Parts: sequence; structure tokens; C-alpha cells
Amino acid sequence: MAPGLAEQVELIRRLVAGDLGPEEFAGRWLAARRRALEAGERVPLPLERLLDEVFFAVEDYVPQPELRDPGELSGPELVERVQAVAGRVEEYVRHVSPGGDRGGAEAPSA
Repeated sequence: MAPGLAEQVELIRRLVAGDLGPEEFAGRWLAARRRALEAGERVPLPLERLLDEVFFAVEDYVPQPELRDPGELSGPELVERVQAVAGRVEEYVRHVSPGGDRGGAEAPSA
């Protein structure tokens, strides 16, 4: 798996495990995504769609309650949204990676 992509997946894991708070996750995840895009890392479409779901959740996250508009996410809501995607990300990674962790980003052959 390409480095920026692997970093995004690892940050998702750490948020879900409680090792990162929502605010730290949001900043680090966006930076990792930006680096992956700038490096031209290729992401298979199914995984790209899942990471887009995380991106939209991060974009909707507003840590300061006084600045949050209706429809924007609090920290716990961001965690909930990412948790909803995390299982599908892990399932995809298991299917494309030898040993079920980090490996190539190619889709499994039919």
C-alpha cells in the first residue's frame, strides 16, 4: 500500500481505537490525504469511495460548539461516522493485502 494511503488507514485505526482524539485525527488525516494526492498515489475506486466518506465527515467536523452550524459534526459524531466506515476499510485492506494488513493496493482478481 502506498505510504500516504497507509497513513490514512492507520489514522482511521487509531481514531477508532481511541488512540487519537477527533481534532488531532482531522488535522493529521487531511495532511496525509493531501500528501497522497500530491504524490499521485493511486487508490482503487472502492477504497477511494470509502476514504471520500471519511473526507466528507472531516470536512463537516467543527470542534468548537459555538461555531458549529446544524448538520456539522461534533467530535463524538466524527468518531461515529469514521467508525461506520472503518470496518469496510479494514475489509477492503484485508482482501487486497497479503497477511491482511499493509500491502499492494490492487483489487483482488476475480
